[in-house]
Amino acid sequence: MDGYTCDELCKRQSGLLTRRNFLRLSGFGLAGAALLGATGCGGERRGVGDRGEGGGSAQRGGTLVFGVDAIQGNFDPGIFATFGDWMAIDCIARGLTHIDYRSTEPQPALAESWKISDDGRVYTFRLRDGVTFHDGNPLTAEDCRRSFLRLMDENDPSRPEGTYAIAELGGENVKEVRAVDERTFEITLGEPDVAFLARLSNPNGVILSAAAIDKYGDRIGNNLVGAGPFKLVDAQAGQKVTLEAFEDYWEGRPPLDRVVLQVLPDPQALTSALQSGQVQASNFLPYSSVDRLKNSGNLRLYEPKPYIDIFIEMNVSVPLLSDLRVRQAINYAIDRKSIIDEAFAGLAKEPAYMVSPPELGYDESLEKYSTQDMDRARKLLKEARAEGERVSLLSQNILFWPKVGQIVTSNLEELGLKVEAQYLDSGTLASRKADPKAHELFTEQRSAFVPDPDNKLSPLLASDSFVAQNFTVSHKLPIQKEIDRRLVEARQETDPQKRAQMYVSLQRLLAEKQMVRAMVAYIFTPTATTLDVTGFNADALGTYRLFLEKTGFSG
Repeated sequence: MDGYTCDELCKRQSGLLTRRNFLRLSGFGLAGAALLGATGCGGERRGVGDRGEGGGSAQRGGTLVFGVDAIQGNFDPGIFATFGDWMAIDCIARGLTHIDYRSTEPQPALAESWKISDDGRVYTFRLRDGVTFHDGNPLTAEDCRRSFLRLMDENDPSRPEGTYAIAELGGENVKEVRAVDERTFEITLGEPDVAFLARLSNPNGVILSAAAIDKYGDRIGNNLVGAGPFKLVDAQAGQKVTLEAFEDYWEGRPPLDRVVLQVLPDPQALTSALQSGQVQASNFLPYSSVDRLKNSGNLRLYEPKPYIDIFIEMNVSVPLLSDLRVRQAINYAIDRKSIIDEAFAGLAKEPAYMVSPPELGYDESLEKYSTQDMDRARKLLKEARAEGERVSLLSQNILFWPKVGQIVTSNLEELGLKVEAQYLDSGTLASRKADPKAHELFTEQRSAFVPDPDNKLSPLLASDSFVAQNFTVSHKLPIQKEIDRRLVEARQETDPQKRAQMYVSLQRLLAEKQMVRAMVAYIFTPTATTLDVTGFNADALGTYRLFLEKTGFSG
């Protein structure tokens, strides 16, 4: 959406006079990211293009510095490193379909069209003509086949260790991929999946150059070659990623010459860099700085829709946490109100359960499962004879995570547990999470890289998912067969209303019979740009997707 002043936005949204009222009354259902505030003028003009968020025409040229919290330098679509790394993937590569978050409908991308068989199992994609990878090779169906096979075949030499990506694309339901001819690619599913086209827009599903896969093997993540608007120039782990405009991008060369993803893990340093113009955009702002920044006079702030779940994962292979009553006690002990006020400056919403407000299947009646009830929590812990037991909690050491961890720790100690909390860098935490013997409780989030409820649920819940097998180890619980059955039925239901009710029912089952995931909050990422940035997609950044192909500096 174009940038509006606060007054203009309020007039357009009929009485949504404050951020809290916006969150409460709108149900987060606006078509675009709400503008928190834009006053004053300023900012050096860096650079002939589209009008976009912020107004003005995007001039060709210039370097956009985008502030991120972390970079590992591994851009392999098969594994998750950091959001900064995955934002690089969004710039470097694209999939067969694309969702820009201004709409949640999948649009053609590298595939210009597709046909779906009558039984809903076979997808035949016609590839776009004239698409070139960054290494100069043309897009063919073989590139698509290789990109999928490396995620599906455990013996593929280019497959990254610890990959979970195929779960994001459908898991074991993806049965076969085939290059029919140079421009025709076919995917066969085991069962129908109404979310499949949307899934293919996920960073996990981007198409890479087969020649590059053969050249780099399992090091492709450090040498990513895609067909996106920017190509990889340099990556320095822990510091920055430099990207350069791809002259032969199939949608047309982007306005920007370069993009630098600059690591600024210190929230105050990031805030200062934005205010001084050293950084021109970021969605990693500290929530506590939003009020101050919107009144600074040289920034434009956006409030995207809250697709992101914040929660506590529980490892049921740990003896203490193998008892459902203990897991439920932990869930009911958490003070969400305090976390939202203190960690997110009030700019978040108390959760119902796993499906967030913008998604199909959200039902506020489920809030009872995520409301603090310390009396009930103590009763459950006592019934389990777990009072005084020890438990460890892992959390990231940046952004809002320490505050979330501190409040949860306090809540659990008030409950009667002895908590050992550790705050780790993202790389160390990722390594600990992947080993079921190295964690008990940990803070986590799930973004809507695909805005469909199944994409949020199946990768976390399905018995064949990496998360269920290694994070929560919940694939061994007796309730798992029922969960798998319901996931399959919901993803095959073509009636949206019936499908929504299936997800509501599934969430009740999870809360009452599984509870390996204590919901904490629904959040969005506060997003800001300098006033001279135009064509900026803040909606996608609300869930960490970075699409800069139309972004530039105003003329």
